[in-house]
Amino acid sequence: MNTSFKKILLAFFFVLIGAVIIIPFLPNTEPSFTTQQELNNVVKQMNAKLPRKVGSIGQIDKVSLTNNIFTYHYSIYGNSSVAKFYEENFNEIRDVLLFVLPLMNGQNDMGIAFAKLLSENRLSIQFEIKIPNGELFHFKYEGSELFDFISTLQITPTEALLKVVDAHIKLTNLSLPITINNIENEYRSIYTNTLNQSISSGNKLLKIVREENNVISIIETDETEFTLNQIKEVDKDSLFIDNFAMSLSEDADFREFMSMLAIAHSNFTYRFRNQEANDSADIFIPYSFLKKHCSLPTLLK
Repeated sequence: MNTSFKKILLAFFFVLIGAVIIIPFLPNTEPSFTTQQELNNVVKQMNAKLPRKVGSIGQIDKVSLTNNIFTYHYSIYGNSSVAKFYEENFNEIRDVLLFVLPLMNGQNDMGIAFAKLLSENRLSIQFEIKIPNGELFHFKYEGSELFDFISTLQITPTEALLKVVDAHIKLTNLSLPITINNIENEYRSIYTNTLNQSISSGNKLLKIVREENNVISIIETDETEFTLNQIKEVDKDSLFIDNFAMSLSEDADFREFMSMLAIAHSNFTYRFRNQEANDSADIFIPYSFLKKHCSLPTLLK
C-alpha cells in the first residue's frame, strides 16, 4: 500500500475549500473585474478569512495576485513521502483538481461562474502546495482552459464528487474490501478517518457507490455491537440522525468531509450489510444535516 489515498484527497480537498472561500466575494451580476483595485480588494477580503486549518491535514495560508494570476497557497502536514507522491502523480492530481468546478456547481452554479470570471478577464489560477520539507508544487490553469472544461462537461456535482472518490481509490491501488481498523495512520485521509471514527473495529469497506445525489459507503459488519434491525429503527428517527451527524462533526476531519459532500449538494449513507449479503440497513444523513454541521455552513446554499 502507498500513501496516495491520503495525498490525492489532500490536494483536491484543499483546492475545493480554497475555491469555495471565494464564493461570497464574487459579484452577483455579470463578472466585470476591470481594474487592479477591484481584484486586489477580492484578495484582501479572502485573506481576512485566512489562514484556515483544514482538519488534521494542513492549512490554507493565503491567496495572492501577481501578473493576473490568482494563487492559492497551501501547506500540507506529513512526512518525507509527500514529495515523492506529488512527483509521481503530478499529472493525475492536475486532472482531478479540474473537478473542483463541477462540484462547486452545487452552490448556484458557482463553478461555471468562477471559470467564466477568470476566462473573460484573462486571468489564470494557480494552486501552490508546500510540503513538509519546504518544496513547492504548482498546478496552474488558464481561465479559458477551465471555462472550456466545465462548459463541455455534462456532469452533476454529485457525479463529480464520486469521480474524485473513485480517483482516490484508483490512485491508492487498494484492493477492496479493506478492514477499516487495518488502515494505518500514515495512510489515512479525511475519508478514511471518517470511517475509522464512526465505524466499529473489524468492519470492512466493500465499495463506494452513488444513487442519484446519494454517496453510499457499503460496509460489511459482523453485527457484534449492533443489529441491522436496530439500525433500521434509528434511521427513521430524524432527531437521532441529526444528533448522530452532530457527534460525527466533532471530529475535525469528518467535519471537513461533510463540507465536501454539502458543497456538492449530496447526501451520505452508511449501508451496513451482513456477512451473508442477504440483509442490509442504512443510516442516511441528508444534505440538510451535513450542511448544518459541516465546517462551512454560512457559505453554503
